[in-house]
Amino acid sequence: MAKKDNYLYSYKDDNDETRTNKLLKRAVILFIISAILVAVSHFFLNKEKVVLMSKTPVLKENKEDLKKEIDEINDRIKSTEEGNNRIQEIIKKYDK
Repeated sequence: MAKKDNYLYSYKDDNDETRTNKLLKRAVILFIISAILVAVSHFFLNKEKVVLMSKTPVLKENKEDLKKEIDEINDRIKSTEEGNNRIQEIIKKYDK
């Protein structure tokens, strides 16, 4: 029976005030660190946002220019395809 008592769990350490205080201090320190990290990242991201917003009009203009160039190239491709089809029809017509 004496060995059985060695395996009993002691609950008196669970309510220890010093342990609670240590956990509270750790929680407060982690909260302060996380608040500092959030503030730093917030200011950093705001600066990046300003930089990106200043580049937005230039990117929109470039996008419009590229769309115009692509439309011109597509028109050229369509006209060359139509020309090739006409040439093939003429060749077939006079090949007989």
